[in-house]
Amino acid sequence: MNSNSSTRRRRVPILALLAGGLTFVPVSAAPAQRENVWLCQVAPNPDMTYMLQPNSSFVTFGVPFRTNELGFRDGPIREKTPSTLRIMCVGDSVTFGTGVTNEQTFPNVLESRLQALASPGTVIDVINAGVSAYNARNIRGLMETHLPSLRPDVVVYTFVENDMDDSLSVGPGGWLITLDPTQPPDAPFMMDDFPGLWLIQRKRMDTSGFLSRIKGLFDTQFNEVCATPPPLLLGNHPETLRRWGMFAAELDRMKALCDQAGVPLLIYAFGLRGNAEPIVTRLKGLCDERGLPLATTLPIFEYSTYTDTHSLGYDSHCNPLGNELMADRLQSFLVEQGVLPGDFFARPIPVQPYDERFDPALSASLEAKALSAPSEIDITGGSGIIGVLAGIEANGMMARTGLVRLGGPGDTIQVEVSAPLSSPEAPQWLSAKIEGVAVEGTTEAVAGRGLCSFPIPDGLHQATVEVEFTAHGPARIPRPEDRVRGAATQTVQIHRIARIERAEGI
Repeated sequence: MNSNSSTRRRRVPILALLAGGLTFVPVSAAPAQRENVWLCQVAPNPDMTYMLQPNSSFVTFGVPFRTNELGFRDGPIREKTPSTLRIMCVGDSVTFGTGVTNEQTFPNVLESRLQALASPGTVIDVINAGVSAYNARNIRGLMETHLPSLRPDVVVYTFVENDMDDSLSVGPGGWLITLDPTQPPDAPFMMDDFPGLWLIQRKRMDTSGFLSRIKGLFDTQFNEVCATPPPLLLGNHPETLRRWGMFAAELDRMKALCDQAGVPLLIYAFGLRGNAEPIVTRLKGLCDERGLPLATTLPIFEYSTYTDTHSLGYDSHCNPLGNELMADRLQSFLVEQGVLPGDFFARPIPVQPYDERFDPALSASLEAKALSAPSEIDITGGSGIIGVLAGIEANGMMARTGLVRLGGPGDTIQVEVSAPLSSPEAPQWLSAKIEGVAVEGTTEAVAGRGLCSFPIPDGLHQATVEVEFTAHGPARIPRPEDRVRGAATQTVQIHRIARIERAEGI
């Protein structure tokens, strides 16, 4: 889960509702004083990209916390002795503990519980190495940097579905910006919760006044997005396969690092029963292939009750009770895997009988719902937005590329578009790839409005298709200081995208 992107999480508390890939309908608004205020610096390992500034005091939703010498939200690193059992928890803001005190984060709850059962002279050291907004590459970079010196006895990676998002980077003043350093500066920022974020941004454009935004924000379309697993991570479309492929490669690297250090790696997946089953199914396949133990939070969190019972209420991160349950589930997982040597403990460690089984039919139904794309996306009218996966802002301005999915039937993709930066000397025009295949289209992108048409390849006329548009010609690429304020690359302006038969039109 992410917590400190200047455009998504930190300065606009309402946007924090989308933290962690869990698009979320709140039960209350975050009070204005509950801001996330923490600053970052460039990390020593480029794959980490950034780290929290070490030995500094910050707040997470108004809760004070302090970083240690490594920039972790934890106490100073203790010397490891033969009587120390060290567990290293890596992950994003679920591990970090957005919105709760240090003592209430699940790594620290786990440490307190195990220490109370430990033998005299034994030190149970659970290191909270979670960093808000980290993706899988960032997490692997952190492991690569710190495993040799920390020498843990076990590593627990808490997976969240937005670990496949692009990486944030450090902007002016230490604020994070939506710019992945591995991508071109005009590329869109890819994230699994994009449709929900789009709807929130659109509501902020269409309404005024904080209370009116809260009242009118969560309409039927937003509720539908909240209840649907992220389409970007499901199916066998090109970007989905690319995201999972990159994640699988990072998982291989994490395992190799732990194997080299002689340390077991355990995967602990955050998700809600009744929502996360399709993602968990895919993750389980990867873990089984690699012999990696997997436990999830499906036995403890239900989609229908999580917001009221286990979340912060104004944000999707766990409240203290949610963190308590996460610590208990992890404790049982560690015991089941035999990674807590008995000679470190004076008393038996309690183990709860958590049932990881779920209904395959429900998982298939949830995935089918996520893959049921609209046949038309009306950017101007704000409908069909669950089909927008990346690169098109709430005002229709597109980054260098934009990614959408459209359901069938139909043999043509037609786009209503304006080219505000076009000139005779430097024209703007669109090209498209449909399911990864470049197609030739007709283009009339002009300063007013024009139509672009792209034929859908044979064999796909009845199927849902993923379409990647590329804008050629001039672009406005924001400066880093503008990105801190939420600016993004702008090329053409998309008004409407529809799937039609050639004889039809928008």
